[in-house]
Amino acid sequence: MSRLHPSKALGLSLTLGAFVGLVGSSASLAVPLTLSKTPLFLNSSVEANFALTFDDSGSMELGYIPDEADDDSAPIRAFVPDYPDSNPSTTAGDTIDTRCWWRDANWVYSSSGNPLYYNPNITYDPPKKADGTSLAASSFTNAWEDGIDNFLGTETTTRNLSSAYRINWGASFNDPQYISHNNTASTGCTGNATRNRVFPFGNKAFYYRFTGSDPNNGSQVYNNANYVAVDMTTASATQQTNFANWYSYYRLRNFLARTALTRTFDTQQNLRVVWQNLNANQLNNDKVISSIKTGTTQRTNLFSFLMGTKHSGSTPNRAALQRMGNYFGGGNNTNNDLNTTNPYYEPLLPPATGGRELSCRQNYHLLITDGGWNSTAGITGNYDNVTFTLPDGKSFTPNTAHTFAYSKQDSRTDDGLADGAFYYWSRDLRPSLTNNVPAAMEDLTIGVTGSESALGAGEDPRNKQEIYWNPANDPATWQHLTQYIVGFGIGGTIPFPSALTGLRTGTYTWPWWEDDDTANTQKVDDTWHAALNGRGEFYSVRDPAELINALGEVFNSVERRQAKNTSISFSSGLVLPDTIRYQTTFDSSDWSGKVIATRNADGTVVWAANCLLTGGPCADMAGGPTVAAQDPNTRLIATFSGGAGRQFRWANLSSADQTALNLNPYSGSNDSLGSQRVDYIRGVRSREKSQGGTFRNRSNLLGSAVNSFAVIPEYRETYFIKERAGPGMINQAFEPTSAERLFQSGAGYQPIPNDLLYVGTNDGMLHAFDRATGRERYAYVPNKAIANLNKLTDDRTVDFQSYVDAPPSIRDAFINGSWRKILVGSMRLGGQSVYALDITNANPAGESGLAGQVLWEFNDTSAGGADLGFTFGNPLITRMPNGDWAALVPGGYNSESTDTAIGTGNAVLFVLRLRDGAVLRKFDLGSGSKGLTTPMAGDYSIDGDTNPLPGGDYTEVTDLAFAGDLNGDLWRFDFQNTNPASWSVVKFFDAPAGQAITVQPRIMGTGYEQAKRAFVVMFGTGKYLEPADRVPGSGGQQSFYGLFDQGKAGSYPITQAQLTQQTITESGNLRTASTNQIPSTKVGWYVNLPAAGERSITTPVFRNVDRSVIFTTLVPKSDDPCQPAVDSWVMILDGQTGGAPGTFAAGIDSNNDGVLDYTDSSLLGPAFDTNGDREINSSDTTGAVGKKFSDVLPAVTPISLPGGGLAEIVLPGNANDGTGGGCVSSANGQCIVVIDYQWRRRYWRELNPQ
Repeated sequence: MSRLHPSKALGLSLTLGAFVGLVGSSASLAVPLTLSKTPLFLNSSVEANFALTFDDSGSMELGYIPDEADDDSAPIRAFVPDYPDSNPSTTAGDTIDTRCWWRDANWVYSSSGNPLYYNPNITYDPPKKADGTSLAASSFTNAWEDGIDNFLGTETTTRNLSSAYRINWGASFNDPQYISHNNTASTGCTGNATRNRVFPFGNKAFYYRFTGSDPNNGSQVYNNANYVAVDMTTASATQQTNFANWYSYYRLRNFLARTALTRTFDTQQNLRVVWQNLNANQLNNDKVISSIKTGTTQRTNLFSFLMGTKHSGSTPNRAALQRMGNYFGGGNNTNNDLNTTNPYYEPLLPPATGGRELSCRQNYHLLITDGGWNSTAGITGNYDNVTFTLPDGKSFTPNTAHTFAYSKQDSRTDDGLADGAFYYWSRDLRPSLTNNVPAAMEDLTIGVTGSESALGAGEDPRNKQEIYWNPANDPATWQHLTQYIVGFGIGGTIPFPSALTGLRTGTYTWPWWEDDDTANTQKVDDTWHAALNGRGEFYSVRDPAELINALGEVFNSVERRQAKNTSISFSSGLVLPDTIRYQTTFDSSDWSGKVIATRNADGTVVWAANCLLTGGPCADMAGGPTVAAQDPNTRLIATFSGGAGRQFRWANLSSADQTALNLNPYSGSNDSLGSQRVDYIRGVRSREKSQGGTFRNRSNLLGSAVNSFAVIPEYRETYFIKERAGPGMINQAFEPTSAERLFQSGAGYQPIPNDLLYVGTNDGMLHAFDRATGRERYAYVPNKAIANLNKLTDDRTVDFQSYVDAPPSIRDAFINGSWRKILVGSMRLGGQSVYALDITNANPAGESGLAGQVLWEFNDTSAGGADLGFTFGNPLITRMPNGDWAALVPGGYNSESTDTAIGTGNAVLFVLRLRDGAVLRKFDLGSGSKGLTTPMAGDYSIDGDTNPLPGGDYTEVTDLAFAGDLNGDLWRFDFQNTNPASWSVVKFFDAPAGQAITVQPRIMGTGYEQAKRAFVVMFGTGKYLEPADRVPGSGGQQSFYGLFDQGKAGSYPITQAQLTQQTITESGNLRTASTNQIPSTKVGWYVNLPAAGERSITTPVFRNVDRSVIFTTLVPKSDDPCQPAVDSWVMILDGQTGGAPGTFAAGIDSNNDGVLDYTDSSLLGPAFDTNGDREINSSDTTGAVGKKFSDVLPAVTPISLPGGGLAEIVLPGNANDGTGGGCVSSANGQCIVVIDYQWRRRYWRELNPQ
């Protein structure tokens, strides 16, 4: 049996890779973090207004579909054989009067002819209550006549379906009201409340099974000979309960609608809802509209309304629509007060004032009805057939090539439902509010109603007439009302939905309905017309499954349109190794991604990996070429399944993985489409909806890189190695000597070449792209991603799902007897897992060869892995003192919440052996700690410490490491022992309350001659994760620190009181800093970030010659989710003192004149280009240390300029700014020129957001 399932609201979306903002106060550590998936700097998802009109007309108590079943002039009669009591004289050409359908026709008692009747292939689940629990299942021998009313206590009548079966069609329909068994059937067709039919098994419940060959052929469906009766008393207990549930909860139209609505609203949390009936419970301007989250009074009231709706009266749909439009501001509703009867009111923002109106809130209206309208009028006029100007300045001209779908109609069609729908869509319902409702542009097709040119790259689709007037799109940015209409048991004169293209091109004309007071088929046409005019959807349904699926589609359509509220194209990373920069961007409207290679010199796009993977015209590449897609079948894709690397093909996956892929993400049931989903993930597009299939359409095969970014596997030290230079000298960075590379390796070393670019994305894969061509060489699907891959195929599960949303770490390492290039990656919120690949061979020998390069995966179900959590920090590959190469893996967040295994929630550092993933050591930092940052390792010891390792310091073996946690603790891990059991950890620093450490610390050598000032550890504090962090001024005072490593014998933890404070002064868009020297009594420095709510959430970089540290900060400026705003600062400080660059040197009498002043160091002059002319000279502000940008900035990307002397801090440009980042011209505002000194790098990844 198939189960009737409503829509499911799934998924969320992630913060940008540069931002690792996390909870920092110990008071918040008792429960798992609310890890927001969507970047906080995007528009947050504003809860939409959802208005429901529930048909309570008399026809809702019928127990059959369609209406024509008892209509002697209905089209259905053409298929009905000649029964007794026929009346062929009623209409010429008709063969039968169908008024005895209940007595003579078998199809009435079969779902094949009457879709409302029992269908054994459907599971009839009971309705839902407001708390999410279900009503009780009905009993076959004691079935409620009305199961919902029984729950409400208003109807307690029951019936034994095994011995007293009787069919009730509705109390007010006496032709007949009840149909009972009698060995002698009634002779008359009408007139009595109860009529008799000879039931096939006496008084036992039954249904007829269709035995014909074509259930869509009316002549077969309406032929008694094509049916066999089934006795339900001989069915299984499960089927008997299912039949009883149908009888009690689905038998009548009203029963079905009440049950379906409770089940679909059960999954809805993120909507604000108001409701009405057509006749009772009519809407007025005092009705409350508010959130229906679980536990709210509004949710309880909504479910009471759904369950309590009855059936009596006419079908005044027009008047009901007018009431809705007026409620949202289109008529007499002038309620602009800040209270819950105002549809635009948001009670939570800002907390200090109690609320505000949200101008970008969307308004949706759902009408669920079983017939064409009649009775009371609504809006009067022919609004869809008059020329006028829309609120955005666009002109509506009826009966043009692009507007036929709205306006080509009989001239007498005034005052219809479609006129009201067009009125409330096309008018600004709240002129006093900003027009920033997100447009929903879902179909960008050109060529159906005109011959406009194709949409250009970056062009606003609303500028194309055909796209603007396509009923599939809603371009309105003003406050308006979008219409969804679900009609069951109804059909019009225009074929639905096949005539849609003909309506758009003018082939069809909307008909006149002749009579306002009588329902007819032309009014069903007008109902479809109303849904098109309101830029929503019309659904015509006939059975319980179709109704529940239609309601689910309505909610999913609303969810998709709500997602447009967060739509933005944003650059998530920038890599500049030489003359080419590689940039990753994502588009949050569909969470697709791009990886683009661009020449630094002139900004020319060399290749776009997204185009090369997908194929077709590529607007991202120079000249817009048409490129061939990669063949899905020949792509090399591997995964880890059943404990080993495997080819990512259906036959190679474990049974557990196949089960996960067979799971329908919408229904939760096994749909056996797993193998097709594997093909879809590999790139097969034939099963997408645009190709006639059922899977989600993709604009692009490449998923988003939101927190991930591109990584180039060049060799660079991933940890600090003390430069070999004398005390007091300005040190230079040196490559390790060959002797240093030989420690316990047994072989020489030569760097291993690799010409690829690695990017983890949210299509479930880590991609390896050829750096020269942009073609994908191969890809890898981590096993933990497989459990969620099914969601990628269903556009009803529309929310963002994280998969491989983290950059990998790559390094050459000596394992298994030879030097290999190893990649270790994590998944962020995609799963509690890390994985390792041997990428020494950049050209695997086929897919089986690629599978052989998979080393291991370590997850929360691995031995000792329960505390792994969601790894927001990145693994760090290094060589350990015991001779093993290892990955230092920071335990992530929420290990105590359910993924697969449940951990303690403590901060943990795992030391995993690189060759097999075995745990060499696990550091549990104890209760109160939570989440660990990416660690930074060091190869040095402080004078006076004893280093027992062969060769002592500077052997490229990790002596120690630092990492911070959410509680504001910085931890110092000491590895200076060949026995892992003797490795130790100490709390190095204890930050003030509320200062979370969420970024990787950096270690820099200083110019101080004192041993305990030789190395400074630098990091910033702050969090940017939860919705509350968007509030201006939130988060408390945050700081940036520089702490001198005191060695093993140091007194720890260091506190802020032991540090020298530098002061930052702000003037406009620039900042200056103090130049205090560090007295001998202090062990470091700090600066308080001056702006309210300012925080440091990106990894800093530093210049090795003058020892300046450069970092970015973020300042939330608006908590209005409709108009979010942030400022960012680029800061440059002296890493040794925390003062202005040159402060340390200014403390040395370098010219021996006996005075410490400006003449001792020219570095106290301008350090960067403050006026934007790309030069550093006397016109720049002396002593400036910071510059403000009104945008979100990832971590800085410094590069040297040709000729030396200057460098640029390159800021990734948003896709919307036309630059793609970099410093192509002085006018694009995407760079800062600074004095050029040698940059310290950990990989080329130093040049990326962290």
